[in-house]
Amino acid sequence: MGASELQGLRTLLSRARRQGRTGTGESPEGLLFESLGVEPEGGDWPTAAVSALADGASWDPEAWIRADPVHLEAGASDLRLGDPRDLDVTGEESAQLCSAINQALDGVPGRLEPLAPARWYVGLGATPRLSTREPSLAVGGPAGEALPRGADAVVWLRTLTEIQMLLHDLPVNRARTKRGRPVINSVWFWGAGPLPPRPDTVPDLRLWSDSVVARGLARLLGVTCRSLPSGAAAVLQEGREGVQDLVYCDAVHYTVRLDDWPGWLEELKRWEARWFEPLRRALWSGELASLCIASGGGRRHEVSASARWQWWRRAGALAPHVSKAGVSPGAHSAPAPSQGRAGPGGFRNPLRDRKRGGRSGDP
Repeated sequence: MGASELQGLRTLLSRARRQGRTGTGESPEGLLFESLGVEPEGGDWPTAAVSALADGASWDPEAWIRADPVHLEAGASDLRLGDPRDLDVTGEESAQLCSAINQALDGVPGRLEPLAPARWYVGLGATPRLSTREPSLAVGGPAGEALPRGADAVVWLRTLTEIQMLLHDLPVNRARTKRGRPVINSVWFWGAGPLPPRPDTVPDLRLWSDSVVARGLARLLGVTCRSLPSGAAAVLQEGREGVQDLVYCDAVHYTVRLDDWPGWLEELKRWEARWFEPLRRALWSGELASLCIASGGGRRHEVSASARWQWWRRAGALAPHVSKAGVSPGAHSAPAPSQGRAGPGGFRNPLRDRKRGGRSGDP
C-alpha cells in the first residue's frame, strides 16, 4: 500500500483515542445493537424479531427465529457457508420453497414465513433455548462449527436435516442449476428471541443504513433511518445541532470473512474517497466536533476536532489500529473499521455534537 493510499483513514486512526472491547458485539449486527443501547434478553441478539418488524410481519408471536435460505459449498474436508448475498433468490422461488418445506414438516417446529425473498422467519410460542451464529460471522467458514447449540438444539438440528434432504431435489433448485445459480440446499437458523423492549431513554439520533436490522431498530426506537448515501456529504448536509448520526455498513466485513483481500482494499479505497477523507476535512474545519469509527471486533477509535493540531502523530499502517477478533480466522489483519460507525457514550454514534455555527454542505 503506497504512502498516499487511505491517508484520511490512517490519519484519523493515528490521532484517535483507542478503546478496547466494550461489550459482546463481535458481529456487525451485535455492534449495531450495542451502539443503540438495545440488549438481548437471551443468548442471541434478537435479530429475527427486529428484522421481522422492518419486513412488515402481520402478526406478533412470542419470539422469532430467522431461517434464511443459504448455499453450503463443499470445502476440502467440510461444508462451508457461501456468501448469502450471491444467492439472488426471487420472490417466486422463495414462496415455492417455503410452501414445500411447510407442507413436508407440517408446522413443526413452526411455519416458515418468507417475509422477504432472502429472509425467512419462523414465529414461535416461546424463545427456544438456543445459541446461534450470525451468518455474518459464519460465512466462509466451516458450517458444522456454527450450527445452533443449546438445550433445544437437537430439535432444530433434526429439522435442519429434514429441510436439507427435501431441498436436494426440488424443481426450484433444478432450475437454478440449469441457470448456473447456486442451489439453495439449506437454511440458516439464527437471531432467536422476542422483540426487545424500547430503552427508557432514546436520544435524538438518525440512522443511515440499508440494513434490515438497522431499519427494524429504528422502528423500535422511533427514530429516522435513511438509506445509506454514497458518501459523507449527504450526512453533513442534513446535520442539525444536537442530533447524533450513526452510519452503518457491513460490506467491508464480508470481504474479510471471505478472504477477499483485493476486494477489501477496493472497498476501503471507496470509503476513503467518499467518507473518511471528507469526514477528516469536516473535523479539521470545525464543522464536526467528534467522530468515532468502530469495528465488530469491539474496538472504537474516537477522534475530536482538536486532533488536527496533533501533527506529531503521523499516519501509520492500519494493522495496529484494527482487531481481527470475531472476523477473520486466518493470520490476516482484521476487519476494516468501516463496517460500522459508532461514537462514544451510551449511544455510540459517529457524527455527533455538531459545532454551533458550523457550515453545512459538501466539505
